[in-house]
Amino acid sequence: MATFVLVHGAWHGSWCWKRVRKALQAVGQEVFTPTLTGVGERSHLRAPQVNLDTHIDDIVNLTSKARMLIFDQVSTDRVVTALKGSDSSFRELILASLASRTRRLVEHELASGIPAGQREILDARRAITDLALEMAGRGEIELNPDQEDQPVFT
Repeated sequence: MATFVLVHGAWHGSWCWKRVRKALQAVGQEVFTPTLTGVGERSHLRAPQVNLDTHIDDIVNLTSKARMLIFDQVSTDRVVTALKGSDSSFRELILASLASRTRRLVEHELASGIPAGQREILDARRAITDLALEMAGRGEIELNPDQEDQPVFT
């Protein structure tokens, strides 16, 4: 069985994938069709505050398995940089997704207290977000499992 994540284009929503989703599910495939914040049936959420930071926070909505798949592909240095300046609950969520050796390396680097520039932090976070979206587009992870037709971004 494969997992499909079908993301709509501008001015659409998850509804545009209804027939495709049903056809794939009928043959036993797992399909997720999120509606992105600010468009389609979620256009009422459009606001200047919806930005890359919103999408970074959305990683929290991923399953731990999906987070592991993402962070297994991210260099330790990039994880360290991305976690600098993050709150402790988000940091712990991401650290829990790492393999034990990698987690120890990341924790050690974060404990050193060496600062990073804001641009460097944002670039690292953007790269991780882009990787997550690419993996979802290829069907390697689900963005919002167990909540079909529910909003991904809150």
